[in-house]
Amino acid sequence: MKLPAEQRPHLDAFRRACEALRAQGLERAARRSGCPLRDGAFEVELLGRAFLLRVEPPSVEPEAGDAEKACIARYVMLARPLPDLTPVSFAEVPRARTYLNPFRGRVLGAFLGAFGRAPERLARAAEALGARKV
Repeated sequence: MKLPAEQRPHLDAFRRACEALRAQGLERAARRSGCPLRDGAFEVELLGRAFLLRVEPPSVEPEAGDAEKACIARYVMLARPLPDLTPVSFAEVPRARTYLNPFRGRVLGAFLGAFGRAPERLARAAEALGARKV
């Protein structure tokens, strides 16, 4: 009886992802993923650990298992830029406009009641909570 050839599907997925990254262009993949590209290697931080992903020849440092390698390479290969995350106000969100007046009454009214005569106290409280002036 002949044993089947060893199958390593995660290693195959890793190699295919590295080929796709080469075809995309490393600089383009770096821009899309946000992973810095240094000396032909992507610097990838994943789950609190730092990895170097090289696509030529395909490797990951520090050494990782086949599944981890595939995950890291596919993470970079499939990355898409995030949409603009600039904060917006209720007035700028069409469906939220109907809530703007009740919001002003409940929230802004409470702020004015607490800090109306001393707005600098509001500024100090906001800074203590991590706010920044815009």
